[in-house]
This record gives sequence, structure tokens and C-alpha cells, in this order.
Amino acid sequence: MPITGLVSFPGSGNTWTRHLIQQMTGFGTSSVYCDQNLRVNGFPYECQHDKTKTVVVKTHYTRQFEMFSKIILLLRNPYDALLSFSNFIKAGHTGHSSEKVLIEEINRTFDRRLRWYVDLTRNTIKKFKGPVHVLQYEKLQTNMSRELKKLASFFDLNISDRDIECTVQLQEGNFHRLTKEKKHLELLRAVFSKEKLLRLQAAARYSEKMIKNAYNINVYLGGQTEKILLQGF
Repeated sequence: MPITGLVSFPGSGNTWTRHLIQQMTGFGTSSVYCDQNLRVNGFPYECQHDKTKTVVVKTHYTRQFEMFSKIILLLRNPYDALLSFSNFIKAGHTGHSSEKVLIEEINRTFDRRLRWYVDLTRNTIKKFKGPVHVLQYEKLQTNMSRELKKLASFFDLNISDRDIECTVQLQEGNFHRLTKEKKHLELLRAVFSKEKLLRLQAAARYSEKMIKNAYNINVYLGGQTEKILLQGF
């Protein structure tokens, strides 16, 4: 089986996407890392060294690109991605950090992580010359069946409509952090200053432009989150 990379900035829904791929295809997914918590909770190939036995391999960096024959580039809006990554660092896959802890973490890491967010897309375009499938997290949430069918086609696997329907029904998995929408927006407003929000917006527009120029694909990396957060700016 050709090795496909699942490339994303941390906090973009990589683990959840792996769960969906496993449910849909019946194949395991792997990682260039080794998270023992994932390995014993639904991702048995997480630490599998023979990655040719799995359908995708997770990475957050471009230095592993030489092992991949094709890539899924998973994108999420930068507001939620940076917040989710900070939550993961401080509270694990499904935990919730306090507002105070998150503010401190984001203030400490914002510049570096925002560069990482932009550079991952830029370097994927620059360094990887094989087939690339752009998968947007927000579209996977709102039209899962359609996006899963596109993934199946990219894998060149014959997946039945029934298998896709079952995947949609069993979509949550063990590592999908759940937060009430109102609380989530309040947290975003608390941890990101106006100046940070505008820089995140600029990063989103720049990333959209890169994707359009490289792959002729229109993506909007703002979604409802950006529309609500930046009202009146």
C-alpha cells in the first residue's frame, strides 16, 4: 500500500480525521510519533514501524515527506487550531485548560506557532511534488459524507455508501474534544487580543492564496469563527 502522509498543524483535527479514515476504510493509521495513549485507545498502529501496513501516516512537519507517495493536507482555521493546540499541550487530547493557563500559553508561543501554521502550507507546496489532497476540517464537519467520498477516491479505494454512512454515524471516537459553542467563542475572545486576531486573519488569507495558486482550490480558513470574532473590527 502506498504511504500517504496526513499533514497538519497540531490542533487541526488530525486524530479525529484518522479515526474517520479508520472507520471508513477498515485499515489502521499510523504516525511518525508514538503516543501510547492513542495506541491503547483505538489507534493500534500508532507506534507501528512498518508504516506500509497503514493507510495514512500522521505528521506535523515536512521533514518526513520523502517517505510519502502522496499527501493529505489537513487545514483548519488558525483561530481554533492555535487554541486547540494550546489546550492539548496543557490538558491532553480531550481536556480543557483554564482561561488563565491558555492566555499564558498563547502569549508565550503565539509568534512561533503562527509562523509554523503558515510555513507548513508553504513548505508542503514547495517541497512535495506528488499528489496532494486538500482537506478542510470545517468542510469535514459540515459535509462529512461528501468529504469522505473524496478521500476514498484519493486513496483509490472502493468504499461503499454504507461504509461511509456508518462512519458518519460513528464519527466521534475517543479523542474529539467537545466544547459548547458559546463557551468556545468566549474563550477565543479571551485568549486572543485584537492584534492577535488580525494577525490570525492575515495568516488565513495568505494561506488561502497559497492554496489557490498552487492547487487551484478555493478554501476559506475563517468560517463562522472568524465572522463572529471579527464583527465590528
